[in-house]
Amino acid sequence: MRKLTLLAFGTVVGVGAFMGACSEDDNPISEVEDRLDCREACSDWQECVGNDFDVSDCTDECEDRRDRGDITEAAVESCSDCLDAAAADECSTACTTDCAGVITEAG
Repeated sequence: MRKLTLLAFGTVVGVGAFMGACSEDDNPISEVEDRLDCREACSDWQECVGNDFDVSDCTDECEDRRDRGDITEAAVESCSDCLDAAAADECSTACTTDCAGVITEAG
């Protein structure tokens, strides 16, 4: 029983140390999630304005602005949420404020 308790304690300490070693900036899972959030917002915008919109360029620009601190992850999520909720024929005008800085016309 004592060995089991020590093993459980060691596992908890080891996992805690590992999680503490990964800061938000260095966390590869967080980076993937952030990329997916930008991609989702840009894909939603493409559905709104048409297939000529370049999702890949938009995603790259969104990530660059987020990495520089020009926009927050909350702003990206707000844009995506707005586009999901807006009617297809009104999304570009209804979400202009929510998507400012997240989506650029160059995308």
